[in-house]
Amino acid sequence: MKDLSKLLSALNYEPGATLTDGQTKLLYDYFADPVDGDTEHTLISRLLAKYAEISYRFEEQNRLLTISEAKRREAEEIALLGSWEFDIESQTTSWSDTMYPILEYPPDTAPSSEAFMKKLHPDDLDTFTRFSDGQRGVGGQGSTRCRLLMDDGRVKWAQMRYITLYNSDGQPFSFHGTFQDITDTVIIEEQLKPNSEQLERQNRQLALSDAKRRKAEEIAMLVGNWSYDIEKRIITWSDTIYPIFEYSSDVDPSSAAIREKVHPDDQDEFPRLMDTMLREGGHGSARFRLLMDDGRVKWVQMRYNTVKEGDGQPVFVHGTFQDITESVLAEMQLKSYNESLEILVNDKVKEISASQIATIQALVKLAETRDDDTGSHIERTSQFCRLIAEKLMLAGLYSDIIDEEYVENIAMASPLHDIGKVGIPDAILLKPGRLNSAEFEVMKRHVRIGYETLSSVAKMYPENMFLTLGMEISRYHHEKWNGSGYTGGLAGDKIPLSARIMALSDMYDALRTKRVYKGAYSHKKAIGIIIGEKGTHFDPVIVDVFLRHHERFNAIYNGLTTKE
Repeated sequence: MKDLSKLLSALNYEPGATLTDGQTKLLYDYFADPVDGDTEHTLISRLLAKYAEISYRFEEQNRLLTISEAKRREAEEIALLGSWEFDIESQTTSWSDTMYPILEYPPDTAPSSEAFMKKLHPDDLDTFTRFSDGQRGVGGQGSTRCRLLMDDGRVKWAQMRYITLYNSDGQPFSFHGTFQDITDTVIIEEQLKPNSEQLERQNRQLALSDAKRRKAEEIAMLVGNWSYDIEKRIITWSDTIYPIFEYSSDVDPSSAAIREKVHPDDQDEFPRLMDTMLREGGHGSARFRLLMDDGRVKWVQMRYNTVKEGDGQPVFVHGTFQDITESVLAEMQLKSYNESLEILVNDKVKEISASQIATIQALVKLAETRDDDTGSHIERTSQFCRLIAEKLMLAGLYSDIIDEEYVENIAMASPLHDIGKVGIPDAILLKPGRLNSAEFEVMKRHVRIGYETLSSVAKMYPENMFLTLGMEISRYHHEKWNGSGYTGGLAGDKIPLSARIMALSDMYDALRTKRVYKGAYSHKKAIGIIIGEKGTHFDPVIVDVFLRHHERFNAIYNGLTTKE
C-alpha cells in the first residue's frame, strides 16, 4: 500500500489547498498504472475461460452432428431412400451414396442427369420429361412416381420428391430432393386394387352407420335422475324419467314401477344388480331392456353412485336412466356390417388361396407329365406330409416349429418337392432303367433348380411361409439324417423339419409304387425298409410317428392309387 502522506509531501501539497491540474494528473497516473494492469489480467483470464467454453461447445456440436449424420444415412438405407441436388447455374447433379443401390450403379459412377435418365423406363420417359420441365419452370415443390428398368430386365418403382431453393432476388438456384424405392408398396397396391371398389362401398356403409350412431347418441340425451333413500326405502325421480319408462306423470315413483317395465329376459339380472348396488355400494352401470305396453323394446343405461355416512354405511343411492335404444341399434347394425365385411374378406382370401393352390397344382402336374412313373405321387405325398405334421403337433413334438398354419402350408408346399425336374433332360428323366453315375449327377441338379426357381419368387414375399417351406422341401428332401444325402450333406436337425418329413413321405410312396427299375413293394415290406433306415436316412422321431400311424399311410396310398 502506498504512503499517501509521503506522496502528497513529494508533490509540495499544502493541507487544505486545492490540487493543481499537474498534481492531480501525477496522482492519477501513480494509481492508474497498477489498476489498469490488474484489469487487463482479469479480462484476459475471462477471455481464456470463455474461449475454452466455446471450444467445448463447438466440439460437442460437431460430435452430435456426426451422430445425426450417421443416423440419417442409416435411416436412408433402411427406407431405400436416396437424396439428390441439382445446381441450376452450373447444371450439375450430386447425390448421396444411398442412390447407388436404388439405381443399381457401381459407387464409382459419377452423379448426372444422364445417368438417371438411362435407368428410366422407356414408357415413362415422356411423362417424366414433362414433369421435369414443369419443375424447372414453376419451381415450388412436388412429387411423382416413375419406373426404372434394370440391366437384367427387372422393373422397379420409385417415388421422387423435390423442393426449390430461391436466392434473395426470388430466383431459383437449386433443387433438392429424395428418391425412394417403392417397388414393394406398388406390388401390394396392385394386389389390393381388385377389391378396392367393394371395400369402398363397405366403408361408405360403415361411415353412414357410424354417422347414424353418433346422431343417435346426440339425440338420445334425455336423461332421468333418481335417488333412493336406503333407510326409508323411498325412491324419487325427475320428470324426465316418465317419457323414458312411458308412464303418465301421475304414477308414483317406486322400485316396483321400474321393475314392472324391465324385459322378462332381464328380470333375473335386475334384482342381482339392485342387491349389488345396495350391499356393496360404490358406483357402477348396467344395460338392460324395457318392454313397453305396445310390445316395443327399449334399451336403457343405468348409472349409480352410493353416498355413505362417516361409519361407512350407505345411506343414499343417486343415479340416472338414459334411453340408449338408437345407440344400441346403431351398434348392432355396425357389428353386422363388420361381420359381413369379415366374411367377405375371408371368402376373398379363401378364393385367392384356392386359386394359388390350383395354379401350383397345375404347374406341378405340368412337370409331372414328363415323368410317367409318378402318377398320383404328389397327391399322396401331400397327404402323408399333412398326416406326419398333424401327429407331431398333437404329440407336442417340435412345438416351437409346428402349428396349424404349418400343417396347412406343408401340405400345400410338398407338391413342389420335384418342381426342379422341369430342368432335367428327357433322356435322363424318362430313361427306362437305372441311371448311371454321370446321369445321376445330372438328376441331382433338380433340387437346386427347384430351389432357385422358388427363391426368385420368395424375394418378393420374404415372409410367406408357404414359399419358405417349398424352398426347404425342394432343396433338402434328399438329405439324410446321417449326412450322406445330397447335395448339401446336411445331417440331423440341421436339415429343415419340412424336408425331413418329406424325405420319409417320398420314400414310402416310392417303395409302394412300381417303377421301370423295380416292382411295387407291399406296405409291410416298405415298413421294414423304413425301420432299417431309422437314424441313418430318416429322423428317428418321424419314423416313430410313422410306425404309430402306418395304417393311415396304407389307407391313403390305396385310396388315392385306385383313382388312377
